[in-house]
Amino acid sequence: MSLHQQHDVMADTEEQIRTKVERVLEQTPFSVSTLTKLSGGTANFMYHAALKNPSNDYPDGVVIKQGEAYVALNPSFKIATSRCAVEQESLLRLANLPPAATPSVAISTPAIYQFHHDSNTQVQEYLPKAISLKDYTLKYYAAPTSPSLKSQCEQLGRGLGAWLRAFHGWSQEPMQAALRELFAGNNEMQGLKNMVNYQQLLQMVDRHPDILGDARDVLQGVCDLAAGELTDESTLYVIHGDFWTGNILLPDVPIREGTQTPVRIVDWEMAQLGVRPLDLGQVIAELWQLKLFKNIDAGEWLIQAFADGYGTVDHDFAYRTIIHVGVHLVCFGSQTPGWGTAEQQKDVVRAGKEVLAEDAPFRLRTDPTCRRLGALHKDTRSSKQLTTRRYLAGLSFGPSSSVLAQLLDESAHRHSEKKASSPFEPVIVHIDTDLSVTQGESLAQKLLNEYRGALPHATFECVPLADVLSVKSIDWSTLPFDASIVDQDSSARLRRMFDALPTITSRTDILRQLIRHLLLHKAQEHSCSALLLGHSTTALAALTLSEVANGRGFAVPLQVADGMTTVCTYEPTEDGAAQEISRFEFPVYYPLREIFRNELLQYIDLVPSLKGIVPIDQAAAAAGNSVVSHKDLSIEEVMTRYFDSVEEGYSGIVANVVRTTGKLERVPGNSFCGSCSMSLDAEGDSRWAGEIGDDAGDGPGAAGAGRLCYGLQHDIYRNKKLLNMRRAAFHRQTHDPGGSNAPMVLLR
Repeated sequence: MSLHQQHDVMADTEEQIRTKVERVLEQTPFSVSTLTKLSGGTANFMYHAALKNPSNDYPDGVVIKQGEAYVALNPSFKIATSRCAVEQESLLRLANLPPAATPSVAISTPAIYQFHHDSNTQVQEYLPKAISLKDYTLKYYAAPTSPSLKSQCEQLGRGLGAWLRAFHGWSQEPMQAALRELFAGNNEMQGLKNMVNYQQLLQMVDRHPDILGDARDVLQGVCDLAAGELTDESTLYVIHGDFWTGNILLPDVPIREGTQTPVRIVDWEMAQLGVRPLDLGQVIAELWQLKLFKNIDAGEWLIQAFADGYGTVDHDFAYRTIIHVGVHLVCFGSQTPGWGTAEQQKDVVRAGKEVLAEDAPFRLRTDPTCRRLGALHKDTRSSKQLTTRRYLAGLSFGPSSSVLAQLLDESAHRHSEKKASSPFEPVIVHIDTDLSVTQGESLAQKLLNEYRGALPHATFECVPLADVLSVKSIDWSTLPFDASIVDQDSSARLRRMFDALPTITSRTDILRQLIRHLLLHKAQEHSCSALLLGHSTTALAALTLSEVANGRGFAVPLQVADGMTTVCTYEPTEDGAAQEISRFEFPVYYPLREIFRNELLQYIDLVPSLKGIVPIDQAAAAAGNSVVSHKDLSIEEVMTRYFDSVEEGYSGIVANVVRTTGKLERVPGNSFCGSCSMSLDAEGDSRWAGEIGDDAGDGPGAAGAGRLCYGLQHDIYRNKKLLNMRRAAFHRQTHDPGGSNAPMVLLR
């Protein structure tokens, strides 16, 4: 039914709506005992239903959401009922999106239990005693907000940002094509959002001519921008469409440390195709209003943590978000019922204008930027405090990572001398892979002290590999790691795991992945903006072919290209397996990707501080060993030696390997390898397995092998199976030479 056809639909009374709901659900498991009206519903009639026949599945009852062809609080405003079916289908599909979790909150969407198309009646999960984040903040974070509450605000904000980023990324996966098609059909809600946000801008000029009169042309340009974005559907993304503090629910009790508070993202009727900054801009503007109207510091704490949780975005994305913040302040913030005096509402309009006006006092690259949004993390009126830029870089003590450390140290020194520059803090981390028991300082710690002396402007840290056992981004149940043995120290437990790996290739492969996971963990622990890895062009070329040779071609864009990498976190279950509890993205970059290894060696020879700690003769000697086949070498080492030997004569080919790899698209997926984090391809894995089969055998981790990519399944479990087959064949050969039990043909 179109909007025009719905103009003749008459508004029912509240009693008629209740009667309709009771009648619709009468012969279902959700037959109603009592209906209690819920606050917060604008477009729909919302009730908490106590059931006639309570069950363990719904001990607290359910939520009934009744949609009509008009807005519940304004029956003269007609609206399409197709929105109800969109929400129901959205919630069914969103059940497959893993929740986002922090130590304090677990964020997901409500379950949908039943939907009656004829009456547009939804039965949804009920979160007991829930209130909106807006009301929660007013109640528990009222001004003056205690600084002791900042930590839980940061946990909540970071979780919300991580959830939204995960939703935006997950919805772009090929498996979610049906979800995109569903949202694309919700064009009436897309038009409604554009109307109430952007088309209303010029009406606000007439309402506040003294404030907005001289900005009419600017606001017209903003309206044209928003309208133009909708003309090409291929450039649009799946968005929530109404992501604000009123649609974020949590229990009406204080968040307590050590317990995870459930949070639900509700009201999916406005879900549509649009530009993703609309979701961010709307919730940021609503949180900012807490500061503008109520002077609640928690509003700014939540904004900063939300931005951290969402992660890095490009310049255009950030600027479009800022525009929507300004639009929302002008069109909605100035009309918030019961909030502030008339003069305060005008101040909010002025704030929105300052965000949008061309004469803004600052510029972000070539775009005007207001002072307020540039300093949302601090005082919204006049702060000029500069934020710290912090990056974490891995250090292996090799030439490439040493050069990267020196460049970061030099950058930190240069920025420290410029008062106008924001602080630059490089954190250089070496992962000590020595699992032997040592007394006093290890060799790695002694060498790192030399780096500290040579590069005084960077922070250095030596982290034992054993610390990886506390990292939650690894599904330990997939590895031959016997978690039941708890009487050993961490290093001994890791040694036991490496001893269980069948080949030097598998040991090298797993070691590199553990180091990467631990570096990512430390980068988050230090609140770094990105992880920097010092691979040269030569090293990246070797890594590319070794990944392919190991059966992980899917992982090449993830392991070699710059950009966001998906990080899943797991927690063990009672049956010894593991379940994914959250998912987020973190940026990883290779700053030296355009530089050859030989060029780095030449650079080291020119820099005294580096030459003293990375002897050029040793580095060159390592490069000169061109052995490309040996039983005691891993595949990765074979590839490294090969590319080191051909780099000088065939530099163009080496560079093309890396540049071509950088153009490969990352294959999205809904499930990831529990160790290397690449997208899983079940059909591809099955084809690769061939006659060897999918059986991983017995032993620690074998039951979870199916959650690994083919390459790791082969490296860890099937290689062990092949070795056992070889031993059996050798036994038959030596006991029956030349007979019927001659050795079978086996893979190398």
